[in-house]
Amino acid sequence: FFFLMIRRPPRSTQSRSSAASDVYKRQDIKLDQKRPFKPLVRAKIYTGNVATQVKLDFGTIVTDVRIYKSDASFVEVESLLESLDLESDLGREVTINIKSDMDNDDTFYTDSNGLEMQKRVLDFRPSWALQPLERVSGNYYPITSAIYLEDKSSDRRMTLMNDRAQGGSSLRPGEIELMIQRKIKKDDGRGVGEGLNDGPATRQYFRVYIIFSKKGDGSAVQRRIQREFDQPLIVLLSTKENLSLKKAEFGDVLGLNSLPDEVKVLMDPLEDKKIIVRLHNLSDTKELSFKVSWDGWKVNEMSLTANQLKKDLLASRLKLHPAPSKGDSDFAYKAGSVSLRPLEIATFLLTKA
Repeated sequence: FFFLMIRRPPRSTQSRSSAASDVYKRQDIKLDQKRPFKPLVRAKIYTGNVATQVKLDFGTIVTDVRIYKSDASFVEVESLLESLDLESDLGREVTINIKSDMDNDDTFYTDSNGLEMQKRVLDFRPSWALQPLERVSGNYYPITSAIYLEDKSSDRRMTLMNDRAQGGSSLRPGEIELMIQRKIKKDDGRGVGEGLNDGPATRQYFRVYIIFSKKGDGSAVQRRIQREFDQPLIVLLSTKENLSLKKAEFGDVLGLNSLPDEVKVLMDPLEDKKIIVRLHNLSDTKELSFKVSWDGWKVNEMSLTANQLKKDLLASRLKLHPAPSKGDSDFAYKAGSVSLRPLEIATFLLTKA
């Protein structure tokens, strides 16, 4: 899984050939010459009624790989990375590399801020002729929630989902690479003013999901896991005995406890009798319509930032190419029901009547 990248230190000039503290610029070595981060010290397999777990101990990094018996469509990988020391002037990068036998034809897909998946092709830009000078940094993209590959000769798809924003790519056929940690001592002379070194020992815990699916089914599993990442269960502990707890009633009052599985809900009480409700359709393909019980509430559909009525936003929007209004289809809420297009987010201000 893990590889250590050794890089030349930045030169003292502002030459574009120097390694940089703010870009993924590596030493000129072949991609298949990456070195394992640490040798495997020991491996253990644990089998239970819920999951099978493989514990891989590399000394300074411990990785747990879990396969759940109730849902074998994905593999969970959790790792604890100890501090990455710099014993010389060479920079270091640690990546997680997931290999497969897929032929993705130099094509992969990355998310745009957790929403639309965008097509990427190695050493290619759709709007100009790219002259690839840096094969690694020139093909690295921000991965906010997911990156996936599809096999060109079969119906297979492999998706990697992360728990934080990172850089990533697919630099070789069938392989996904995700940046975990980077350290560089020297500045690149381009305005950063310091090297990329967070100083004292820093332990890093991270978790990823690897999803194996058919091309048409991968999106649904990906979005379900994305919602679990975004809205994890919160455990609260108390030292008091005989604690009296009351059930939260927002979901019941607003009729939001029986929504489609693809809908993510965010609620933010503003003040007495006012609540911001944001509904997000996580499906890439399905348009959803569902009932909401908002009787007794005044409903105003807002902009995404909830600081302006949506009708005022649409009226004031600059129209470079005027087109006829879509009428009611411009709004998600109508007569006790909500309609959301694929990946659409709708925001409402509810005021108790």
